[in-house]
Amino acid sequence: MGTISLGSAKAHEALENFWSLSCKEYNRHVEFHFLTTSSVAMERDGNFGGLKGIEAWRAAQTNIDLAADVAKYIVTKLAGHSQLRSFLSTAEATQIQERLLRKFHWLTDQPDINTVKKSVDDRIAVLLSNQQRPMSLIPNIRKYLESRFWEIIQERSSSSRCLTRGELLRQVEEATTAYMPVPLEQLPELLNNARPGWGLLHLLLQKPTKPPEPLLRRPELTQRLEELVKHRKVVLLTGTVHKGKTTSAQLVSSTLCPNAWWVKLTGLTSTQVDHVFFALAGRIESGDCPGLVVIDDLDISPVAHGVYRDSLALVLHRATTTGRGVILTAQGGSSESVVVQDFNNVEILDVPELSTDETKALCIEHGCPQDIATFWGTFITGLTRGHPKLVQVRLAELAARNWPKPTADDLVTPSVAVTSTRQMARQMLSNSSPAPVAEFVYLVSECSVPIHRSVGIRLTQKIKGLTNGGDVIDNLVGKWLERLDSHYFRATALLSGAAKDVWSPEKIKWAHICLHDTILAKHTLDPSEAAALLYHAYFGGDPRR
Repeated sequence: MGTISLGSAKAHEALENFWSLSCKEYNRHVEFHFLTTSSVAMERDGNFGGLKGIEAWRAAQTNIDLAADVAKYIVTKLAGHSQLRSFLSTAEATQIQERLLRKFHWLTDQPDINTVKKSVDDRIAVLLSNQQRPMSLIPNIRKYLESRFWEIIQERSSSSRCLTRGELLRQVEEATTAYMPVPLEQLPELLNNARPGWGLLHLLLQKPTKPPEPLLRRPELTQRLEELVKHRKVVLLTGTVHKGKTTSAQLVSSTLCPNAWWVKLTGLTSTQVDHVFFALAGRIESGDCPGLVVIDDLDISPVAHGVYRDSLALVLHRATTTGRGVILTAQGGSSESVVVQDFNNVEILDVPELSTDETKALCIEHGCPQDIATFWGTFITGLTRGHPKLVQVRLAELAARNWPKPTADDLVTPSVAVTSTRQMARQMLSNSSPAPVAEFVYLVSECSVPIHRSVGIRLTQKIKGLTNGGDVIDNLVGKWLERLDSHYFRATALLSGAAKDVWSPEKIKWAHICLHDTILAKHTLDPSEAAALLYHAYFGGDPRR
């Protein structure tokens, strides 16, 4: 156990051994896997931008600046006669990446032998899943692999003591295949079915697309995302519909890694996503992959996550160990999402609403005169609640009008662009949710204050066809409902006032009565909830209330 760092003597010894072997066997491809149960420690005299040395090593495989920093540090730790020190002192950063950083792998915090045995079975299971073969073959494959391992390890010649992927595949084939003649004309069909997901991945892979116009630049959010990507972290971007998750990923990827891979999952089933992830893990393992992968529009609901969890784990593991960054943009999600709970190396970054100051700055950036920028910034933020998509379309609308001076009509005349965007949001809600669920969202959108979870659960009971209210709310949070803290939520600003466009005046009154009664049933109210009682009683049109 204990700890390991780039400053440890055992680390230096391993590095020297690897370098000696790779120089001796210059005509062979040599990689070194440092396997230890020790955890990674922070170097006292290192400076890797807040990263531990071994973490910086992994990221440095695709980050030139970190590669140079790691090399400078290691040089100070090696003996004066060291061949490795001589190389690091004179080589370019790209040479260091190619000959050392990408060939020496730190496998730290490794589990005990029983966990390793289970891991072997799991890896065999993944291999069988890729081949669409039954799990019942695992014991036989394990037996073949163990037998072959003991044959290889006893070879006298060092060049013969080598376990290759080709040998692995041959042993798996021997353990699982009964040979029989196959007609030549059937071979293409068999080959296409052998690797599910590879063809689909090929169709989905693309370069980052151009961000939408007008572009909403958010320096603080973009800078934070850039820092995480530079350190090759796995980042999960969350936020309700049209919050700007994809745009943020586009901005950062186009700046830091223009050749990044972009995999858009919109419309795919969970099983198709599972196959794509297995194929993507294979491409990353082969080395045929840039320094950043963006996986866009991932469904992180518990049901979907249960299908692709293992394949996504494989993608994230191989990306991390080979120094590649990953950005996930989620369909909904929060810090309580299963994808965050299952993978402790995922950094969650929620896309917030725009502040009044941010909106004012964007107005000026898009041509608004300074003397009216404060009004328009405040007015747009109040109208849209700072929702990025609504701010974007309102900016474009006003810019097209050459930023007119504000008048009283601006306070009462609906924005055509905002109305159109909200209509599009209603259509998305209708197409993606059962009618009772959409009805619940519209009901929530009429509430004048954030809704306590207990009130929300009671509201679901007002709608025919809804059961298990807590589950309904949890499935909507992050998509159409915004979680304000662990107890309160509200409808996205995209749907503010939407009920008036889909319900009759009588049903609107019914909605206000429902909201009044469920808030009242909470018993202990804060001042805003007490005020909401008067508001909803008035618009409900019931004098008794």
